[in-house]
Amino acid sequence: MISELKDQNCELNVLNFPAKENYWNWTFPVGMSHWKDGRDDTKIKFYNDKNLKLLEILIPGESEKEIFFITHLCHPKPSANDNASGPAMFIELIRYFAQNKPELSLRFLFTVEYWGTVAYFSKFLDVRKNCIAGISLD
Repeated sequence: MISELKDQNCELNVLNFPAKENYWNWTFPVGMSHWKDGRDDTKIKFYNDKNLKLLEILIPGESEKEIFFITHLCHPKPSANDNASGPAMFIELIRYFAQNKPELSLRFLFTVEYWGTVAYFSKFLDVRKNCIAGISLD
């Protein structure tokens, strides 16, 4: 997918966010350390040394004002209705608007569910200043 999009008239960034970071000021009621308590028959392994990978594509428009489009790429049971439809629509929108300059700038985020969205916006606070709308395609 990335190799195909590199040929378009857009800015493309692959971003890494450490998975073990806390990108918000709240926690789940049950932390990871409690998941194994009382279960001798279960093995759980946490991969805290991995990164969340996000793909960000910006199509500059006539204006610096932006519309954010967000979709996610992960799910335990991906299918045409969950995960394939959003990214497929994004690719077609990117193809179209890369050849037909939009009035507003368009920023496409391919994220890891809501974790990736929260990680992105917690790190790049300044991108929000030009955002006038956000659309999520799941």
